Amino acid sequence: MSLTNLVHGLLLAPPRRREPEAVMAGREARAYEDLMARHGRFFQGRFAKRIARELPRNTRVLDVGAGTGWLAVELARRRPDVTVWALDPSGEMLERARRRAESAGVCDRLRFAEARAEALPFERAAFGAVYSNYALHHLDEPQALLDEAARVARPGAPVFVRDLRRLRSWQARALMFGARVVLGYDGVQARISRESLAAALSLDEAARAAASSRLTAATARACEGWHLRIDGRAE
Repeated sequence: MSLTNLVHGLLLAPPRRREPEAVMAGREARAYEDLMARHGRFFQGRFAKRIARELPRNTRVLDVGAGTGWLAVELARRRPDVTVWALDPSGEMLERARRRAESAGVCDRLRFAEARAEALPFERAAFGAVYSNYALHHLDEPQALLDEAARVARPGAPVFVRDLRRLRSWQARALMFGARVVLGYDGVQARISRESLAAALSLDEAARAAASSRLTAATARACEGWHLRIDGRAE
């Protein structure tokens, strides 16, 4: 390895790598659900609290990339005045989300839609807020999620996006070592996490996507160690 390559590896994040498949099913869906069951509150609790605090009252909310529904259910529990639409491209993940909602007693305020983030099956201005957690890195063109969120949110409605942030190679390796040794990730969970980290945006890439999107006053910033967030409002 040349000195230049070594320096780049220490100081710069590697190029983004597309995930092999964004739709989880079977063993991957079970592994992901187990991750959320064990670590969901640690990873997502602050995001849920923030959304619940800033949502308009008595509104419909869209969760883009809801997965197994941990965040959608948590939001419904925190805000009994809202209805949450949970959208995901995986029917199996949505079925797990439905069972989670039933167990939590909030199924009457959750709706489920199987669709992709870049082609939301809703009319313009259908929601009082839109949020997304861990979905941005699944898209080849992440700006498409932001544009669709801006389209289906009412004018001035908040859009909250949180995702992984692509790390330097040594940082990603250290993080995955901790995930295996400290958090007890199995082989499938570790692979899913590695692929997601490799597909994540850098902060600069997120900022460019936000600035080019249909969101107004959109900002991108680092948060919570290896995460980033994009905040904006619909036009």
